[in-house]
Amino acid sequence: VIPRFISAANQLVGMKGRLQTCDSAMKDTRTLMECVVSALIGGHRDPHFESLVADMYCNVGGQNDVQNDVQFSLYSMEDISEVLAALGSKNSTEKINTSNEKNVTLTIADLTIELIHKICLWYSADVSMMRSLGFEVSHCA
Repeated sequence: VIPRFISAANQLVGMKGRLQTCDSAMKDTRTLMECVVSALIGGHRDPHFESLVADMYCNVGGQNDVQNDVQFSLYSMEDISEVLAALGSKNSTEKINTSNEKNVTLTIADLTIELIHKICLWYSADVSMMRSLGFEVSHCA
């Protein structure tokens, strides 16, 4: 949950205007990360911040038909290159959505324990789902 949030935050900070008040011109990365978490919890909506549970519900469970039998798989991002290669990707190890022109890179070191707690609470449905599927969810109590 935390690595996924940091990835989303990095992508949004790199897109001019996506997080109106939070941009890489802020004085330091901790202040920038506080701004990003405040934007999330304060109601800023962006697909990058979408919960896995909410995303799956919108895509497969949001219909009125309760009889949907949809199967899905979740993979650790550490294994994604292998998954892409198995699906026939020619560039399975190439990173996407990266830029060499980033002014700033946010990391877990930019999060306080309080901010981590807020993120874990915000994504609590994801934490529960991932744990129920056997994934370790580090950083969230």
